[in-house]
Amino acid sequence: MAPTVTVLMPAYNRADVIPWAIDSVLRQTLDDFELLIVDDASTDSTASVVEGYTDPRIRLIRQTGNQGPARTRNHGLELARGRYIAILDSDDQAVPSRLARQVAFLEQHPDIGEVGGWIRAIDATGRRGRLKRMPTDSRRIRAQMPWRCGIAHTTVMIRTELARQLRYDEAFELSQDIDLHVRLLASHEIANIPAVMTCKRTHATQISRNSDKAARYKKIIQRRLLEQLGLEPSEKELDRHFALGRKQKTDQRTGAEHFQWAHDWLATLVHQNMLYRIFPEPEFSRYANRVWRQLCRSEWRRLPWQASRGLLQPL
Repeated sequence: MAPTVTVLMPAYNRADVIPWAIDSVLRQTLDDFELLIVDDASTDSTASVVEGYTDPRIRLIRQTGNQGPARTRNHGLELARGRYIAILDSDDQAVPSRLARQVAFLEQHPDIGEVGGWIRAIDATGRRGRLKRMPTDSRRIRAQMPWRCGIAHTTVMIRTELARQLRYDEAFELSQDIDLHVRLLASHEIANIPAVMTCKRTHATQISRNSDKAARYKKIIQRRLLEQLGLEPSEKELDRHFALGRKQKTDQRTGAEHFQWAHDWLATLVHQNMLYRIFPEPEFSRYANRVWRQLCRSEWRRLPWQASRGLLQPL
């Protein structure tokens, strides 16, 4: 009999941390699942560690050659037997109630294609760190997509048939999860449960730390979204737009000229969305104004007059 949930866990050279991830799945309050681990030709003892478990719900698939994240995940989608697929990275931990809560949510909300949740950071020893609250309202998640993805992949539970229809784009070396989330919005909504679903481990070898390469793929996705608004951004505009969605300082912020450009650019986005109605309003305009206020606060010391005026005048 097919399980309700397939927990899909791609793995590559995670022998030291994968037991934490596996154990967190085996502690779930919902026990009608299979744990499908796809080992992407690890060169360490990852496969041997997994084989040391005797729970019959664990399935280990060993790929003969390293395929990379997108192909490995697609392989998992093809083999999944559950009605739902829960994504869990091989270095993270699911909270015990995650599967039960997400299954109940999807069964109660047929318009939702995938559901995530909040993230608690943990370090290499498992010590708890920062809590990251993701937006829970579907309209807010959709509205902020041109700037930031509003769902964390390692918290996601998605309907299996939908996942197989979409698949991960294998042309994306990184950020293929964000691309999938954006394409899913063409037919379904996305939601987050307002509670921690996954504890995400931070360590030096995380693939997401390859920030320059990841940024290139994220910009491809952002360009597509901006084109939906009738815009054709130049490379410089796209770089600046990408930087606006990040709180940290970047070399794209160059004083008064950039500050004025940011105001005009964000105002143009709001205008274009009012014209084309691609993203929900007023959520889109509110998020654009949030980005603008963040910029004003970050430039307060360098441009006190412009920043103070900007805070008083919405886009």
